[in-house]
Amino acid sequence: MYFDYSWALTFGTLVISFHATGITAYTWPSPQLDALEAARFDQLGVNAVSAGLTSFVQPCDSFLFGDNTGRANAADWIRTAYHDMATHNSADGTGGLDGSIRFAEEQARAENAGDGFHNTMLIAAFLSNRYLSVADSIALAALIAIENCGGPEIPFRGGRIDATEPNTPGVPEPQQGLDSHIASFARQGFTATEMIGLVACGHSFGGVQHDAFPDIVGNLNDRNNTQDGQNYFAASSWRGGRAAPPRQVTRFLKT
Repeated sequence: MYFDYSWALTFGTLVISFHATGITAYTWPSPQLDALEAARFDQLGVNAVSAGLTSFVQPCDSFLFGDNTGRANAADWIRTAYHDMATHNSADGTGGLDGSIRFAEEQARAENAGDGFHNTMLIAAFLSNRYLSVADSIALAALIAIENCGGPEIPFRGGRIDATEPNTPGVPEPQQGLDSHIASFARQGFTATEMIGLVACGHSFGGVQHDAFPDIVGNLNDRNNTQDGQNYFAASSWRGGRAAPPRQVTRFLKT
């Protein structure tokens, strides 16, 4: 089935954009740049730094924290990266992908419902070290999730500095209206078109947690939800004009 991954390239802008500017041209030896390069490319073999990271998303629907139908490590990693960067204010340069999602106070907010952030931070803690920040680990996990689930190769730039405290709230919530979503994504630096692509296609990984969002998804057995692979039926059918838009996007299209 054809599936448009242009949304992943849009998502890639957040993975490579919010970074520290202190890293300059490579000069050997450079422990930090060597660590970043190893974490990005040494995924398999005797020199692997994060081989375990790749193994958690092979196959794409792998889930480390139980056998819940529809849950996937890849989905949690991508969602965590977005929720961490969604606090970014493009006007004043605050917030962004800086690892602030690791703080319990930020995870406890209504905008960050579910245990996917806690699960992802357990993986990020395994990957991060004195040379690889938590923020870089979150960005790298999202990148590896996309690439190992059939998406494009995305450039990676490290050097993010971890936040020392929770960021200002700002992640869009499902019950909010169209104008609120457009304003929120604009603050983050995205257009309305990019907003729809990120929400519709980004949510095609994994599934919405019933416990966290009982008003959005029921506790039911849908024929399009299976445990043996990712299902892009809703997003791809909507994009091809063959079906109504996914529930999460329907509110964006109402006038």
